[in-house]
Amino acid sequence: MTADLDQRIAQLLNANAPPERDPLFRIQLLARRERQRFRRRALLILCAMLTLVVVMSSAYRSSASLAETASIVLLGLSLAGLAIYFPVVAQVLRRSRLEDV
Repeated sequence: MTADLDQRIAQLLNANAPPERDPLFRIQLLARRERQRFRRRALLILCAMLTLVVVMSSAYRSSASLAETASIVLLGLSLAGLAIYFPVVAQVLRRSRLEDV
């Protein structure tokens, strides 16, 4: 009796189940992941810019010369660029390594 009941419950649950390969679900999942990546990148850019503003204002207040302030700004911009583009470069390198195999 228990096996029959279990089988009936399984049939009822599987009757309304989505198809095994649902293209709409995949598209929604990819869209959600892309939104998460965008938010993460936007937050990273915002943090980098805020850090750059803080560094520039502290250099200005400490009456640093123009060359020192410019070098600090260039260092901050290069670090921000590295933080933004490093994941992309790493992904391209991984793909090229996988294609070589």
